[in-house]
Amino acid sequence: MSEPPDSALARAVATRVEEIVAAAESATEDLRRRIEAEVARYEREQRSRIDAEAQQLRLQAQAEVERHLAEARARVDAWANERMRAISALSDRLIEHAGELERRFDAAEKVRGQLYELIGVIGEAAERLAQEAARPDPELPELRIGQPQHEQA
Repeated sequence: MSEPPDSALARAVATRVEEIVAAAESATEDLRRRIEAEVARYEREQRSRIDAEAQQLRLQAQAEVERHLAEARARVDAWANERMRAISALSDRLIEHAGELERRFDAAEKVRGQLYELIGVIGEAAERLAQEAARPDPELPELRIGQPQHEQA
């Protein structure tokens, strides 16, 4: 039995369609593999680029932090040095005034000693004055008018 001619043609077309579909599936699979490989390569490149950019940003941030810390340290050091200069100047003034006060105390001690000495001298003088005041008055001759002088005695 022979096949009708339409059937052979249909089989030939079906076979050809199957070949085309198989070729398309194979081409699609190849394209899928190439796309996946390209996507993987693109992903690696992008990750690498992003990692490099992130590393660069970290380095920049670290440099900025270091710069900021150095500036802050410099400001704190300048402030501390200024405070130390001010404290030193105040200490010098305090020492100077303390020395002057000590000289004044020494002078006051000297004056106090002189005052005690003066008080002692005044006390001695007062005692002598009191002793002098306590002595009896001298006897004065009486004045007699009209009598001869030799009788006055």
